Amino acid sequence: MVICQICRKKFEENPNYPLKRYCSPKCAKKARIIWRKEYMQIYWFKNRESIKRQKAYYKQIRAKVLIHYSGFPPKCQKCGIEDISRLIIVGNKERHGKGLYLWLIKNDFPEGYKVLCRKCNK
Repeated sequence: MVICQICRKKFEENPNYPLKRYCSPKCAKKARIIWRKEYMQIYWFKNRESIKRQKAYYKQIRAKVLIHYSGFPPKCQKCGIEDISRLIIVGNKERHGKGLYLWLIKNDFPEGYKVLCRKCNK
């Protein structure tokens, strides 16, 4: 008899799979979630300075693109809202997120993109 590491139930060991530690896939999934949470806490603690630099760099890149496409201060081209946290770039549906901002800068700000707030984009 083997004891599950998550729910502490006893279960029969499978001779075809002798290293099984959990009684069910549900317990195995819980164990993966616990492991990932612990791993990420350690990762964030060890790399906190690097993560701060990356966030600051991303904010600079995003602000540069928004200012180029909508002027200073950045604003929605439909409703005029100036809250930078609500603004997004709209254009090519294939690219989005951080990759889009870096791609736009690398390709010298191609035409066909505009700045909208999330509400106007719907």
